[in-house]
Amino acid sequence: MGKKIFNLNGDNTGYISDATVHNGVAYLAGQMSIDPVTDELKPGTMKEEATLALDNLLKVVKGLGAAIEDVLFVNVYITDMKEFPEFNQVYTGIFKENPPARATLCVKELYGGLKIEITAIVAVDK
Repeated sequence: MGKKIFNLNGDNTGYISDATVHNGVAYLAGQMSIDPVTDELKPGTMKEEATLALDNLLKVVKGLGAAIEDVLFVNVYITDMKEFPEFNQVYTGIFKENPPARATLCVKELYGGLKIEITAIVAVDK
């Protein structure tokens, strides 16, 4: 019953993994508005940051061999609940049917001054 570490780039030497898989469930690390090619922070509007964070999250999901329908639960951390409607517009545009369960929490601050971070739990093949 061991766990499997997953990284999109295949490098398991870093200080964080993109996901940990155990018994057919993947626990995804927080995804933010970070350029996946350059690893540069991409601060912007809530819509811009949410779009890039969700794109990054879905790249990990697909890299695991799963699909958007396999996302079971999403945790969303935002720094300003006044921006929740803008985030929710992006979110509902991606999770159009049978959306996963979700929790949204307001936090004081996030890495690099970004506005949003998103984690997920995903069903995957063992």
